[in-house]
Amino acid sequence: MPIRLKLIQDALVEKISDRTYHGDPWSERIHTMSPRGATWMIHALARAGYGNELAGWLESFIHNKIPIPTGQLIQWIRCVPLEAIQGPYRSMFEGLLAHPEPRIRHAVVLALRHHQPQEWSTTIARALERESDRIVYYSLWRLLGDWENEDSLTSMLQSKSVGIRRGALLALLESGQVRQSAIESMKSDPDPSISALARKWLNGADAQIIRGNPLPESPQLARHTVPAPDPLTPPGTRLFSGNPKSRWVTARPGEKTYSDRSYSIRRLPDEFMGMALLQTPNEDDRNPEFGMEIRFDVPSRLFVAHDIRIPPAHQPAWLSAFQPYPGLIHTEDSQFQLFIMNADPGTIQLGANTKIPTPPYGMANYFVLVGNSLPSNVSAQTKMTKLEDVLPLLPQADILRGRDLFLSTNGAACAACHRMDGIGNSYAPDLSGIGSRASADFIISSILDPDLAITEGYRQVAISTVDGGVFSGMILNETSRQMDLVLLNGEVVTVPRDQIESRETLNHSAMPGHFSMLLDAAQVADITRWLTTQTRIQPTPSHNQQKPPDNITRFWKFDLQDDQLTITWRDQDIATYWTSHPQMSRPGFSNIHSLSGAPITRPFPAGPEADHQFMHPGISLSFGWLDGHDFWRMKARVEHLRFIQPPSVQAETLTFSVKNRYVSTDGQSTVCYEISQFSFHPRPFGIVLDWQSSFYSDDHDFTFGDQEESGLAIRMAPDLIVRAGAGSIRASHGGLNESGTWGKSFEWIEYSGIRNGQRLGIAIQPDFPDGRTCWAHSRDYGVLVANPFPRQSRSQRDPIHPTTIPRFQPFVMAYRLVLFELGSDRAFTPDLFSDHSSE
Repeated sequence: MPIRLKLIQDALVEKISDRTYHGDPWSERIHTMSPRGATWMIHALARAGYGNELAGWLESFIHNKIPIPTGQLIQWIRCVPLEAIQGPYRSMFEGLLAHPEPRIRHAVVLALRHHQPQEWSTTIARALERESDRIVYYSLWRLLGDWENEDSLTSMLQSKSVGIRRGALLALLESGQVRQSAIESMKSDPDPSISALARKWLNGADAQIIRGNPLPESPQLARHTVPAPDPLTPPGTRLFSGNPKSRWVTARPGEKTYSDRSYSIRRLPDEFMGMALLQTPNEDDRNPEFGMEIRFDVPSRLFVAHDIRIPPAHQPAWLSAFQPYPGLIHTEDSQFQLFIMNADPGTIQLGANTKIPTPPYGMANYFVLVGNSLPSNVSAQTKMTKLEDVLPLLPQADILRGRDLFLSTNGAACAACHRMDGIGNSYAPDLSGIGSRASADFIISSILDPDLAITEGYRQVAISTVDGGVFSGMILNETSRQMDLVLLNGEVVTVPRDQIESRETLNHSAMPGHFSMLLDAAQVADITRWLTTQTRIQPTPSHNQQKPPDNITRFWKFDLQDDQLTITWRDQDIATYWTSHPQMSRPGFSNIHSLSGAPITRPFPAGPEADHQFMHPGISLSFGWLDGHDFWRMKARVEHLRFIQPPSVQAETLTFSVKNRYVSTDGQSTVCYEISQFSFHPRPFGIVLDWQSSFYSDDHDFTFGDQEESGLAIRMAPDLIVRAGAGSIRASHGGLNESGTWGKSFEWIEYSGIRNGQRLGIAIQPDFPDGRTCWAHSRDYGVLVANPFPRQSRSQRDPIHPTTIPRFQPFVMAYRLVLFELGSDRAFTPDLFSDHSSE
């Protein structure tokens, strides 16, 4: 919970805890509040001890058919105490288990798991009988398995209800204590999903080659089945080896690497301690037919430790399905390079150690490690996971497990809706590069409470059909004939328009809100840590430059007050970032200084006699024609929405990111959104500023025009400009000043001047992901613009060569700027853009 909201709520709890208060009844106050305000009030009332009263008010609202927003109702269900669920309001909760909204039903299941009320098994079984939502059904049978013993679940296999039989079977299989005879009887179940599940468990009919080349059939291969140690390996892991000497042991220093040799492990990376290690027989090093299969029932991490004495050119073909993994395992015999595969359920086949069938390279000099299974079976927790539970775990979080949780359908299944670098679906915001745009706090809060910050275009929509159906999710596509909706469980449904009775946009995220109860703090920390590593801008540490002081972090300071962020270095103001200004209708940087405190850009606001007093603050990004609106001349405004990543300092870099909205001239509609990230890196010669902005719309296509007044703009200090006699404009192609640079494309361009024996200036290097170049709108009077759009004549205003950005597709603009201070006898050189500059 953000600190400010927590303080407000704490004060509210203190007030309402005083039961002598004689104001309006809290139930009436809730009824008149906004949905968000009412949700917070319910939580505060529960903390203040009004749990039983909440249950009574909820029953009254339901009885009187007073509409309750989904998010508010979920909060209400979470806050009702055990005595209310078990006692006078049990029938109300039984009714909510049949609610048409899956999120409501799921909230009830999670509440039951938390409180563990008595004698609810029959109710849960009835809910299984009718449940159609995948997530709710999963939670129901898990709850049933927690409450019922093996005999009771086995008796449910005889139920006439398909839903009950399937749920009981899943609960039995999950427990690992099931009798094989009971599962044998289900092979002939009339429901194909149940019979297939039983056969799959009994004989591993799910075996398939997931990756790698199949081995020739060998009569020996299936002859020797080696059980996997428990609980070292994932549930259901089985080894089928062509040699009976293959065996499982526990990975640790001193353990043997082969089943038939005395060589042992000397050094082992900590993360592999305690893993299951599969020893292979070294005697098979001359056997080209050597092979084995490892069968997994759940997604798992499979590592191969391969002898480094075998050169890459001689490594076997099957190893190409694995990815190199950092680190080595040292043994008494050799060193072993690590390779990893994130294996899906099925069978993985391994073979000979090299593709060269003769000495000097052996054929079986490798061993295998199997990591913990992916947390497939994420299940409801006994308490709600909170931000403060997760933050302390971040430094030790497992990045690889976080990736598995995100991508695996048996984990958190985030990729069912989100996309990450080409993997996953586009139902929800693309999270590629999320580490460059969002802080760990923000990511955690978004997982635990998606309603805190809803990305535009990703609100829930509730659709009611004429036949009584209710669908809640997010609109993927809408035409005059139909609407495609992705539901909260990732399923896509198509609803004909003539079947839609009503439609309502809800003030809730389309992302399910149950992860605070499905994921524990460690799992949330793992996901968050992995997401924070997914960045587009990753500053490369300089190897040759002067090493910054160890305490360089404290040299950066920032002060965020009202509408401006002031950035300082060694207590010297470096820049001010304006989120809004009474006379400037767009965000931007002003009053740029060098590290020594020398001003580089024009003072802001400029004097009353100056041209464009408020239009050019210092460094800004703007456009003279964007969907017909003029943001450059401030006829339309850019609205700062929030800091996605508040200012922070890590190592030597100060970073923050923002989200802005481009508003139409009449103020009635949104043209597009912008997410911008800024990173300041100190260098001996000044500051390197990385600026990346992503423009997108979820509702419509939008178009950039080709006016000269578009792109990244700087406005130099008056005494540093060309007209003052001390300044110059230089570009990579050799052009000089306005006459030699205007209208020409460049790889880099700089504007600088001499003051007090120092050369002060700003250099710009476009770094667009799509490789586009910029041309210079450069002026001797102090303006320099790096324009990424096609060039037209100076007098033209309407677009000749428009750049249209399709809906849902982000357009990324990226620049690297150098704010430099050099000796007067030195000219700017392009190597100063590099992180490896020795300047």
